[in-house]
Amino acid sequence: MKIKTNKYPTWIWQAGLTLFGFIMFFLIFSMGLNWHIKLDKTIYQYIGKVLLESQVLYQDVFDHKGPLVYFWHALGALFSPKNGIWVLDFILFTTTLIYAFNLSARFTIKPLAFGVTIFLFSTLNFPDGIGNTESLCLLPLFVCLDKFCTYMTGKSPKKKDGFLLGLCLSVLLLIKPTHLIMPATLGAYAFCIGWHRRDWATLKTLFSPAIFSFIGIILLTLSYFAYHHALTDFWETYILFNLSYTQKDASLANQKQTILFFISQQAIFIPLIGSAFLLFKKPPLIKTIIFPILFAFIMTFGVIVAPGRKYLHYLILILPLSQLLLTLTLASFNCFWKIFCMTVMGILLTYNLYGFLKFHTLDKILFTQNQRIFAAVLQKEVPPNTPFLDLTRSFSQLFLLSDRNSASKYPFTHFVVKKIAKELEEKGLPTYMVTIPSEIQPDMWTFYTRVYQNDFYCLLKRKSPH
Repeated sequence: MKIKTNKYPTWIWQAGLTLFGFIMFFLIFSMGLNWHIKLDKTIYQYIGKVLLESQVLYQDVFDHKGPLVYFWHALGALFSPKNGIWVLDFILFTTTLIYAFNLSARFTIKPLAFGVTIFLFSTLNFPDGIGNTESLCLLPLFVCLDKFCTYMTGKSPKKKDGFLLGLCLSVLLLIKPTHLIMPATLGAYAFCIGWHRRDWATLKTLFSPAIFSFIGIILLTLSYFAYHHALTDFWETYILFNLSYTQKDASLANQKQTILFFISQQAIFIPLIGSAFLLFKKPPLIKTIIFPILFAFIMTFGVIVAPGRKYLHYLILILPLSQLLLTLTLASFNCFWKIFCMTVMGILLTYNLYGFLKFHTLDKILFTQNQRIFAAVLQKEVPPNTPFLDLTRSFSQLFLLSDRNSASKYPFTHFVVKKIAKELEEKGLPTYMVTIPSEIQPDMWTFYTRVYQNDFYCLLKRKSPH
């Protein structure tokens, strides 16, 4: 497939992508979806904050994502406890946009690469994607896909490419191991091709530094836990707990529903239809790129369906593959069909944005206002540096808004109720507790008195011993 050029310089398109990234972040902030409302995101932010206060990950504070997720948010909190992470996320998101555009621009004209990038990123990142572990993995995934295409199209890799691959693979492993499925599939295919060609020099140039940098990053991360005597906590939380948690909803009925839900999404069925067209048309890249990309697509889709959870942001893992499949499909069309497809994607993009503005505004803003009001109560009634136990499943927003810490190792109580009960038996009841009014048990009044209550939250304080 001939690589085409465009009269406009690349930096103009990259500047446009930067502006697009800024608009996305501005809308998220203006819709009330900022630092204290992004559900999982606020848990990561809270843990990042307390890590800077000398708490040890998995030992003093619990969540089950990979350590790099919390180290990344700790870095953001180092700049600003509330909004520093959004600056880092904006830089990461914009860099990923530009990298994805550059990959597509290798196979088609720049306006088409620009349109495909904006369409797919807005489809999967509005409004659920930014800040999740999947979005953190996007840049490493695109790098792995880019290096695969470089190797499969006959270009000789350099040692720095191998080091970069190892770095990306270690990042993926230390964020969420299942995110490795796409690069692992493509890497195994490339290795088999190199072995079949007896291309030993190229394999050594690529894989030796990759293994070296991969092991180096893993050992560096484990040294943090070894220094804090938390290797056991790391193993029990990140490995053992996740093995059981992954199987929690993995029933056949849930998996069937998840498959149907995911296939109905634009970022899935549009590239798949396009790849079917490519298989019939059989362009020159069909054997070198299309077949392994489709196989990796199927493998990745199987992994994200296996837990049986219809979380839309899981599909972000397929975005790099969808980007390349859609790019190659549109690149094979004539001028009329290119314009037609770009028009359709523009209409879908407008529809997606309209849906976001219509259905994700008022409820989020009201939810934010309720939390702000109660956080002001917490700041008034709970002394500074005094932790409280949150039983409201508020995803740590109340801790961030009130600038107070959790009295429990488990700041998010949704799926660790038994662990919290055991902790309370060992350490005793905390001085302050926040719960939902309808969930207050009668025996709680034996130990606590009501300080404040509204329709959403109730603040309790432990009675003084007689």
